[in-house]
Amino acid sequence: MPAGLTKKILGTGFAMILSCLVLFPQQDGTGKFLSAEQLADTLQKRYQISIFYKSGWLGDKTFDPSILKLPFEEMIRRVEAVAGMSVVSPDSVSYIFIPVSPVMAPQGEQEVSGPVVVGDKNSSSKNAVSVLSGKILNGISGAPLSGAYIIAGKQNFGAHSDDKGNYSIEAKPGDYTLRISFLGFEEQVVKIRLTGSGSLDFKLYEKAVRLPEVRIPSDRAGSDAAGISTGMIKLGLKDIRELPVSLAGIDIIKSLTMRPGVQTVGEFGSGFNVRGGSADQNLILLEDVPLFNSSHLFGLISAVSSVGISDVRLLKAGIPANYGERASSVMDIRMGTDEADKTKFTGDIGLINSSLCLETPLPGKHASLLIGARGSYTNWLLHSIDNIDLMNSSAYFYDANAMISLNPGSRDKLTIFGYISFDRFAHAGSNNAGAGINTDYQYMNLLGSVRWKHTFRDNLTFDAVAGISNYRFRVSESDTSRQWEAYRINSSILYRNARWNFSWRPAGNHRIDFGIAGILYDINPGRLAGLYQESVIRKVQLNPERAVESAVYITDKLEVNSLISVELGMRYTLYCLLGPSKVNVYETGVSRTPGSITDSVMYGRNRPVCSYSGMEPRLSVRFLISSGKSLKISYNRIHQYVNLISNTAVPAPTDVWKLSSPGLRPLTSDQVAAGFYWDINDGAFETSAELYYKKLTNGIDYKNGTQILLNPYLEADLVNLKGRNYGLELNVKKNSGRLTGWAGLTLARSVEQTKGRFPEDRINNDHPFSSDSDRPVSLVINANYHSSRRWRFGGTLNYSTGRPVTLPELKFDHQGYQVVYFSNRNKYRLPDYHRLDLSLTLDESLVLRKKIKGRWTLSVINVYGRKNAYSVFYRKEADSVSSGESSYGTYMLYIIGRPFPTLTYNFSF
Repeated sequence: MPAGLTKKILGTGFAMILSCLVLFPQQDGTGKFLSAEQLADTLQKRYQISIFYKSGWLGDKTFDPSILKLPFEEMIRRVEAVAGMSVVSPDSVSYIFIPVSPVMAPQGEQEVSGPVVVGDKNSSSKNAVSVLSGKILNGISGAPLSGAYIIAGKQNFGAHSDDKGNYSIEAKPGDYTLRISFLGFEEQVVKIRLTGSGSLDFKLYEKAVRLPEVRIPSDRAGSDAAGISTGMIKLGLKDIRELPVSLAGIDIIKSLTMRPGVQTVGEFGSGFNVRGGSADQNLILLEDVPLFNSSHLFGLISAVSSVGISDVRLLKAGIPANYGERASSVMDIRMGTDEADKTKFTGDIGLINSSLCLETPLPGKHASLLIGARGSYTNWLLHSIDNIDLMNSSAYFYDANAMISLNPGSRDKLTIFGYISFDRFAHAGSNNAGAGINTDYQYMNLLGSVRWKHTFRDNLTFDAVAGISNYRFRVSESDTSRQWEAYRINSSILYRNARWNFSWRPAGNHRIDFGIAGILYDINPGRLAGLYQESVIRKVQLNPERAVESAVYITDKLEVNSLISVELGMRYTLYCLLGPSKVNVYETGVSRTPGSITDSVMYGRNRPVCSYSGMEPRLSVRFLISSGKSLKISYNRIHQYVNLISNTAVPAPTDVWKLSSPGLRPLTSDQVAAGFYWDINDGAFETSAELYYKKLTNGIDYKNGTQILLNPYLEADLVNLKGRNYGLELNVKKNSGRLTGWAGLTLARSVEQTKGRFPEDRINNDHPFSSDSDRPVSLVINANYHSSRRWRFGGTLNYSTGRPVTLPELKFDHQGYQVVYFSNRNKYRLPDYHRLDLSLTLDESLVLRKKIKGRWTLSVINVYGRKNAYSVFYRKEADSVSSGESSYGTYMLYIIGRPFPTLTYNFSF
């Protein structure tokens, strides 16, 4: 079916009825004949087909029930003859009824045989010039057709319609044969008798043309084999729709963690790991602005709702030169559509949260608005989890976004975007004395951006972006028996950026992108203050950090010939730490500790403290072996000047961001990747095998016993290390048929090693050890089986090696205290992780005239109740009554230890 016809049918409420039950034919109320609606309903139920028609075209026509006894094809031909219609079937299940010749009637009159009389029939001015005027309209939507032609047959004169569909023709009275035509519409031929000036409107209908089967070759633009990037995952609207269902419905970021080379620490925990990198090494861009905390509820749910998202790209390797800032990956998330042609509501209702999104055109030309919001009601979930800490907790979150798209001219486009998210988690516990201890966590993201795109000429465009991102957290704690010790801690990071990018196409297969970018960081590492006026807590304010990062880049993408494509880029970054700042001077010949500080140097506001710079070459090459088969290689270097400091394997909202400084050099990542890509059966199957090796220089880890929060000497407690990440990623994806889905296998290692001058600066005596994100084997199988056009059964099996942990190995008593000796860093592993999720989806109704369409999804998370270890911790148990001695034990924490059913309703209208 032509896309335009489908759109108009949807827009005007054409009736489409579909059912999967077989019913016997019915007669109308007289018991003799079937109405057109009864006949269409019966055919659709019997043959499981969809019929498009407009009741006004069929009038009061009725059909003998005996027609149902005929073979299907003959029955369709009989209906065509009786109804005076033509049937178009773009596929085997859709039938569209349209008039044999378009219906035309003069304004205010019914269709008549013979010439249509226009003007006063009794007029005697036979030689006077008369004016024929009116409108040329779309017969389905009633919209005016601009530029339609109306020509008077043999006389060969006429006119064309203006922007509002109006036309006007001057002619002498007489008989004329008019031909009305418009590109893509059926031509209409009308005989008129012009007796004087008058008005006559015409309605044209789109052509319905049966098209031959179209085969899309596997070297299409969106194919992995055809593209030049290695390690890229791209999700469109259809892909997002069929993503695995999580606790809160479709979760884009968590779904991407199931792809090869992308992992997460489990059901809980902010962030994700890409090819062995830490969570802070991923640049998550939401409309060109980074998101510093990508999770709600400490990681149970992603901070970005799937409603309103149009496109997602995750780049794991071969990252173009216009991207930088983070060492492992780039996730680029885009909202909305280019232009909204009608008002549309979409949303979902789930057991944990609900969301609503509005997309609508705005008054004026080429302007649209997208606004969405999501809120939670999660306390019942926390209270149902078998963990005393979570059962005594309460939590909620919300997020909202808005985007305005304006096209002030044919060469300009302006986009204004805003986003906010907020989380609050409150825990009410008790101490050994029975007093209440209340802990309250709050954190939020605030993002905004303005983007202007201008086209100078067909081969040169300009793109400018200005954005801001602010992440803040606050934690407070109070003991009802010791109110004077109640306190709160605040921390934040403020990011502001600007980017100017030019794109030039000197030839169709040659593109050059170049531009500049600037970033300003402001970090508040931490501030401690009393929670109440009577508090005796001493205020602590760590020195704020400020820095500027700038970059200039150029990328040349060239198709050398039909087999070889090259993308060559270079990015140069310059970083400068600014005051106010206090730089400690440490004693030489010993490890840096607070006790080895000999002096300090103060720098005033915006005074340069230190600077770093570096070249970042980028290269991607694609060799097209044959149609649907390609070999790719890539290399990229990236410098990262801001790091998340955490002494746990699971990133938390309270972790601290820290800028590169005189004692903390920037992280450098060098990655080489190669892959073989093969699209089978014209893209029905997409397969790939990718190898990568990533070298990390100046990575950051912490000394044993380091305190992260409110540590004024944090730099002295950190050590630099080198890392090696390497692996093989295998992926197969099925795109067509009743069974679709993907399977991905990752075999990888992530190893770190220190080279300390002093024993205190060495981890595991400088021997290599597994990084926190080292998981050698990971397997994910996701499948969707479409049992019918609406029913879909889905399942996801997730398996991975347990992540590394550091555990106590020995304990002994010393002067009444129990002393614990811990193992080498990350010597042990948690048990292997595996989980099965199943879902059953009833997709939206196919009835076009139905205003509200919905999709129901029933899913069961962790079907067989696997208790996957989230963490292992060592804690003090109750004191012995007889001896008064304390004992300690090792415990395992799991988040979802039983089957958890969820129900989600997605809707649009």
